[in-house]
Amino acid sequence: MKIQLLTLCLICLSITLQAQNEIINTSSELLQKGEYDLADHYLDSIITAAPNTVDALMMKGNVVLSRALSTQASIALTATNDESIYDETIGEMGEMPKYVDKETAEKVETLWLKCIHLAPDRLDIYQGLCTLYGMALMKDKLLKELPLLVKATPAKNDDLAYSLENYALAFEERNDFNDCMAVYKKNLDLFPQSGGLVGDMAVMYQKHGHMKEAVQYARQSAAMKGSDFITCYNVASIIALGADIEEANKIFTSSKDASPLLTYYQGIIQFYHNDPAWHESLSTFLKKYKSKSTDDGRIELANVLIADSFKMDSAGYEAAMATQPYEFEYLLLSTKAQNALSNKYDPMLRLANLYARKSSFDKAVQVLRNLKSIPKTTDQDSTYYFDMAYALYKSGAEKESATYWKMFTDAGSIFRQSAACYFLGMIYDKEGKKNEAKALYTKTAGRASESKFANFCAAKMK
Repeated sequence: MKIQLLTLCLICLSITLQAQNEIINTSSELLQKGEYDLADHYLDSIITAAPNTVDALMMKGNVVLSRALSTQASIALTATNDESIYDETIGEMGEMPKYVDKETAEKVETLWLKCIHLAPDRLDIYQGLCTLYGMALMKDKLLKELPLLVKATPAKNDDLAYSLENYALAFEERNDFNDCMAVYKKNLDLFPQSGGLVGDMAVMYQKHGHMKEAVQYARQSAAMKGSDFITCYNVASIIALGADIEEANKIFTSSKDASPLLTYYQGIIQFYHNDPAWHESLSTFLKKYKSKSTDDGRIELANVLIADSFKMDSAGYEAAMATQPYEFEYLLLSTKAQNALSNKYDPMLRLANLYARKSSFDKAVQVLRNLKSIPKTTDQDSTYYFDMAYALYKSGAEKESATYWKMFTDAGSIFRQSAACYFLGMIYDKEGKKNEAKALYTKTAGRASESKFANFCAAKMK
């Protein structure tokens, strides 16, 4: 009797699974074709006959969501909002992030919450809800849902911790940095031992110009065990750029990781310190490292440095920099070069630019102040003052930066002129000098197609 009952249950389960797969497959095919009305009619007929059919309710939510998103452009020309003077891109064609309006989000949410009530172990629906909340910028609801998703996930490991970052990134993609970091912090509450997650938070803070917080989280990550090499590199780079090079060096020199890349960075640090062991370390790296790339800059740089003809003079420095080193070795090479070379302009300007590009503006200003007394050509002088204006502005010394911005409001390329008008205009705007700000914005607003800063000025005029 038990065997017959078990056989019957298995047959019923097989029929149920086939029915569920048919519901998902049929409605998914209709959605792919954009047949939203047919999909609605199909699913409604199932829900009318069996109101608690989870897959029909789940797919009904997908129809509502897909119908709303279908009206939004997938590819469009987007204007940049990056204020960096090191990126002259005005905009580019790209995939647009999708936004879900509140009304649509609430309709889908109602359906999917019912699914969760009927099938509390359906991980895919928890994931769908979290994705929905991210696309709708519903931070508070997402923060409440994330612990439920984690609870429903069988394997609570680093892979899950990393996957949760996608829900934070949904806010960054939609230009909401503060809520992005609120989600990151919730994820950290759920996975407090994930050094990789903490390291990624440091990278995110640095990316958005918050170096103090970036260093704080980088140090926290560096103190945690079990992080992979990429995390190790990221936190060391942030600490080197935002705090102290020697503190960062210790992260590499104290590591017991067997990766050839660790040997490489130990070799770079030895070279920086004039430790003759660097030659052996880089040679060992070249013997052991197998790169997937045919033009790996680390291999190129190691080969340049160990060559018998290499000298740390201007030609040697240029040869090393021609390999386009990553930021950590870029920092060490340029710091070493500014002390070793008689022609200090190039390494010092590159060093200042690196600090500024990576949001370490105080250090950029410090290097530029040291560069002020170095002999320069007319073109180098112009570049120096433009870079100093930007670094000072971003470091918070806006009034001092104004002196330098004024040099460019009526001269130079449209890029530099429009940048000066934009930043100086914002300084005046903040001081309540509306007419002066408007006059500056007006100077280049009519040339919005020629420079991103002219475009910014045009936006300010609106």
